[in-house]
Amino acid sequence: MKKTAIQISMINNNSYNTGGHRMPPQKIKEIRLLACDEEVLDEADDILGEELEELNKYSKFCYTPSEIGKPFGLEGRDLNSFLADKGIIRWVGGRWRLTQKYLHQDLTEDRFRYVHGRDGRRKLESSLVWTEKGREFVLGLIRN
Repeated sequence: MKKTAIQISMINNNSYNTGGHRMPPQKIKEIRLLACDEEVLDEADDILGEELEELNKYSKFCYTPSEIGKPFGLEGRDLNSFLADKGIIRWVGGRWRLTQKYLHQDLTEDRFRYVHGRDGRRKLESSLVWTEKGREFVLGLIRN
């Protein structure tokens, strides 16, 4: 983000000149605060981005259900329903998870993202994505 400097000089006791416009001291404080808040938010975004990059390092080259199902005319939710009917995944705690039988086979990873709720609070969510091995496994199920 490009930062611009505002030339401010004191005039009298109660106002400042910002290049031809007079501004009360209260407004100057607000501008400084907003600039500071914006810098803090930019820094926070950088930190969160680095955190997500670290969290997602294993899911970087994985496939979403939508990507796997697309060649077969399936949307992600259709593929997930198909896999649930086969007993491979199940809906747990608001997200899809592998069933016990398929755990620890390197079929899936979690992909993380930050979302903001209606209350404005940030929360971390994850979704199930398929490794190359998992993709081949799912493709084999679809073809049979």
